[in-house]
Amino acid sequence: MYKVIFTLSAALGLLACSPKYNVIGLDTDTEEEEEEVIDYSNASLRIVKPTSGSFVPYNELSNFEAELLDKDGNPLEFENITWTSSVDNAWDPTGLTFEDDTLDVGLHDITAQVSLPNGDRVAYSVGGVLVQSAYAGTYVGTFSANVDYNDFPIGCAGSAVLVIDPYGEVLTGASDCRVSFNGYDLDLNFLFDVEHDGDGALSGSVAADIFGWFQFDLDAAGSINKDDEVLDVSFEGSPFGGLAVDGSVTADRISLDAGL
Repeated sequence: MYKVIFTLSAALGLLACSPKYNVIGLDTDTEEEEEEVIDYSNASLRIVKPTSGSFVPYNELSNFEAELLDKDGNPLEFENITWTSSVDNAWDPTGLTFEDDTLDVGLHDITAQVSLPNGDRVAYSVGGVLVQSAYAGTYVGTFSANVDYNDFPIGCAGSAVLVIDPYGEVLTGASDCRVSFNGYDLDLNFLFDVEHDGDGALSGSVAADIFGWFQFDLDAAGSINKDDEVLDVSFEGSPFGGLAVDGSVTADRISLDAGL
């Protein structure tokens, strides 16, 4: 039996003749970054804007805002929020916050809802959100009219109730007053059919019934200040020789009721 003894010099010689290998050191101090896991359990959704019963002006940019909260009440970032309306089926924006001017006229129930990564589905609704023109509503005010018949002037004053439709396009309504003439009580009645250009200017006609004797249309013009919620309309005309009529109305908006 032969003993083979490898000396240190022999071992070094073998290594010298062997293929070269690169040895990669292991860094035992490197820690893997852990991906943050968001806990969506018991999350809740809330609409911040608009609130129930609020007013949203038609065809004007308004803010819509929701918030998604975790079970401890902390905000969660999640943009895939869908919005719907009980009135406008074509309205379907998405996001936690956005500006929008496409919601149609109506009295809306608005719902925001979301499907979460954990499979939960949460929703929140606000009701009675009124969408209509910023000019729309019911206006009540004072009215005055003058009738000049064969150089005999007669004047009277009364009240007027006028309504601008939900889209803010047409002003309608009536005003009347009564005058005493030679022992008779005579009525002056006026019906308004006036168009709004969408930017505060009014133009159209007023149908006049003078004492029940004459019926004709008068030219009308005026303006609305939506910030002060006041409108002014004046009208005049001379339908035939010997008769001239003019009048005016100043009215304040007392209600957003526009007939919806």
